[in-house]
Amino acid sequence: MKTTKRILDLEEKSSISIKQERKYFSNGINININIGRPKSPILDSFFSSFHLTKQKSTTTATIITTTTNVSSTTPTSESSSQGQKPKPEGKCPFPLTIDCLEEIFSHLIDDKLTLFSCILVNSLWLNLCIPLLWNNPFDYSIPQKNQLRLIRTYISCLSINDKQKLLKFYLDPLKYSQISLHHEPLFIYPKYLRGLNYNNFDSAIKNYCYWNRPLINPLTDSLDEYKNLVFELLNNLIFNNNNILLKHLRLKFSKEIRTLLHNNDYYIDNNEINEINSNNDNNNNDIPIMITGINTFTRLTTLDLSYMYSSEISKIIPQQISNICSHLSTHSTHIQCLTIYMQKWWEDDFKQQVCLSIFNLIKSQKYLKYLSINEFWNTNYNNFNNFDNTTIEYFNKFYQILLENTSNTLEYLQFYELNRFDLLLNILGNLKKLKSLEIKKLVKPNNFSNFNYNSFKINNLSLSKFDCNYNNPFENFYVVKNPSHDSIIINSFISPIIKSSNKSLESLSLSKISKDLLSTITLNCPNITNLSLLLDPTLIPDFCALLVSLPKLHSLTIKKSFYRLSFNYIDFKNLAINLPNSLYYFKTDLFDNSKSLNYFLETCNIDVKLGVLEIYQQLVNDDTLNAILNYKKKSNDKLKTFKYSGSRIMFNDQTWELTKKILPDLVKIDWN
Repeated sequence: MKTTKRILDLEEKSSISIKQERKYFSNGINININIGRPKSPILDSFFSSFHLTKQKSTTTATIITTTTNVSSTTPTSESSSQGQKPKPEGKCPFPLTIDCLEEIFSHLIDDKLTLFSCILVNSLWLNLCIPLLWNNPFDYSIPQKNQLRLIRTYISCLSINDKQKLLKFYLDPLKYSQISLHHEPLFIYPKYLRGLNYNNFDSAIKNYCYWNRPLINPLTDSLDEYKNLVFELLNNLIFNNNNILLKHLRLKFSKEIRTLLHNNDYYIDNNEINEINSNNDNNNNDIPIMITGINTFTRLTTLDLSYMYSSEISKIIPQQISNICSHLSTHSTHIQCLTIYMQKWWEDDFKQQVCLSIFNLIKSQKYLKYLSINEFWNTNYNNFNNFDNTTIEYFNKFYQILLENTSNTLEYLQFYELNRFDLLLNILGNLKKLKSLEIKKLVKPNNFSNFNYNSFKINNLSLSKFDCNYNNPFENFYVVKNPSHDSIIINSFISPIIKSSNKSLESLSLSKISKDLLSTITLNCPNITNLSLLLDPTLIPDFCALLVSLPKLHSLTIKKSFYRLSFNYIDFKNLAINLPNSLYYFKTDLFDNSKSLNYFLETCNIDVKLGVLEIYQQLVNDDTLNAILNYKKKSNDKLKTFKYSGSRIMFNDQTWELTKKILPDLVKIDWN
């Protein structure tokens, strides 16, 4: 946030200051290198090289002058003096090229503070770093004050004609308006835009217009007209500009947002929308086609589209989604990361419109590597997998597209929810480059009688990461009524994937396990480095056998499969003595009190490289801190970080200060 303010401060300096800066940055030799020096250690050596190179130039000039004076008085030394240039020890013989600097700065794109310091070095560094600082100014939530200044800066980059259109709305343009016709910004900042969170951009414009309303001439038509004009001009500045090549776009559809899809005539109420729909033979005819610059989306590599409604469904949203997906299907065929989360439509017309447009967007991509999606076409979710024919058709179409269009490119696949896991298993072996499969919510099949445990065989699967959450909020009800639900999930989906992974799994996260599944993991996953499981006390012996077979385990997360479960001291002892020595990060909620935690830590093997411990207890108190301090001393200071969370946290000030002094990285967290 402070960096954004500094960048805006730099731009908003007076024209005299800008001229002085340009003069100051003109050669880069006569500067104090300590001013604005980046705080990043990565750049220390490069700054040293830069400084010493400039020193060398000055030193060389002095030596040449001295040599000339000497040669005039002692001609005999001329031949020995000519062409000789001293090489100071430890000096960099050549300055870094622009290509090298660009490569270095590209690795600092997330370190805004260092980049801001870099622009104060000289004009070359200024011109190389400004595009990185302004490549995605609306990416995160920013304070309202900075929002206003960002929009003001973008408005300063408009043409004189566009600025004159805005000035007509002000009471006294010279006195009140912050828009100057003749002020030239230091840079044309919009041309550096590579990533855009359109919702944040939309919000910033609305705030800018709201806070400028007292300056608007009441004799003009309305504030809304001014607001519409600002939207129109800035949208044109970005989306009809062939110099802007967006690489990342995030758009969350809603009734309130003014999308880049249509002009201001289409912000209408639902009654008018119904009239449009009733008189419309084609759903898209009354919504203007998306018009952008020729190159605006041709280099788009990351796209995030989402829509969530709270209560009332806006019927114009499906048309917006259809338009943008159709446009991107034509002009953006090189998307590599695609995230889609859409609310489900119950009306068949809207459902068809949205599904087909999104499916075509996926189908049009040539190099899709990352896909995160929800089953927005499945409107039968609450009917427990009793799918209608239309829904089944959409299921088949989606998996057919995955098979035909992404089999040679897709590396990461994530489902927010998964119902027809049998269809996924049928194509999984054909996704040749798939490395990561993540399922946020696996829905247990209601009609499980048709499943054959041995019907799914997967070949050539080389997953390195597999996360699957299949805990159901109504789990207890289902376990009583249909105890074979879990066995269907484990035997028909989880186990086949693990067995077919060719021992390549390195990260595994499961929400529920069984004795047979633990044996399967032990036999097929010797290379796991990250493991996360929900554990039952009855499975401790089998889980300990698994731990012994994981010599590369680096991170371990164990949580209770049910919050009322209790583990005894024998369980803690078995866990402690079987932890692999390679373990560095351990997260758990197994310890009900400080005594069980202390017993576990006292029993741990001293050779375990535990550096980070994260726990949840009902009561976190002084005894908890004392147990941590005792373990840190026992482990020869291997423990570096302790993170804690609990329902009640009660520390004595002296105990807290002592622990903080010995273990500075002591952090309270929100448990998840």
